[in-house]
Amino acid sequence: MIGTDARMPTYPFALLSELRDAANEHGYRIGPEEAAGWLFFRSASAPAEIGLAAAGPAGPFFLSVAHQGVGQTCGRLRVHHP
Repeated sequence: MIGTDARMPTYPFALLSELRDAANEHGYRIGPEEAAGWLFFRSASAPAEIGLAAAGPAGPFFLSVAHQGVGQTCGRLRVHHP
């Protein structure tokens, strides 16, 4: 497993465009705002914010979700590590 500390500090134009398109296609069209290698997007219709990051142009990619419902759901899930 790779940690998010491996994320790129800045993004080349092509990758930034791909990440922006991915967020836009899922309804997160406000942004991006950049901080510490993360790109943050918000939605006008969903009470949530997502953060996208990448370790390199071909990944791996990271997703951060700030939404109360997601946190509650994840709190009920059991995670098994090999």
